[in-house]
Amino acid sequence: MVRALGGKSKPVQNLDKHNRDFDSLAHSITIKPDTQLFNMLSCSTDIKVNSIHTNVIDPESIEGTPFIISAKDCFGNIEAVEIPNNPYVAIRFHPEAIRDNPEVGETMNGFFHEFIKMCVKSREVEEGVISDDRV
Repeated sequence: MVRALGGKSKPVQNLDKHNRDFDSLAHSITIKPDTQLFNMLSCSTDIKVNSIHTNVIDPESIEGTPFIISAKDCFGNIEAVEIPNNPYVAIRFHPEAIRDNPEVGETMNGFFHEFIKMCVKSREVEEGVISDDRV
């Protein structure tokens, strides 16, 4: 999504500090309050996530785009961006892999519940069932 709107990626700094096991918690991210991601995760502003990607969003490349940064990791890498007032959230971690983790599973399952609700609402807007108040 980010590349489609002009963003670019760059190699992760501190790659050796990232646990690259798909289903293991690697590091904490800080989520910006008052963002869609914060509302979808329904948690505090800090949560542990997994980390398997070797690239991150280059912050300079999203300047002048509609994106806002909604989460960063403890190294300052962008973990999530979104477009305000739209149902678009791009995340770098994989909640599907840690949904059974006892520490964060309930939060990740809540994320999927909110994601599905957003998809249903977006579909209803497309079909004209409900009005478009920016979903």
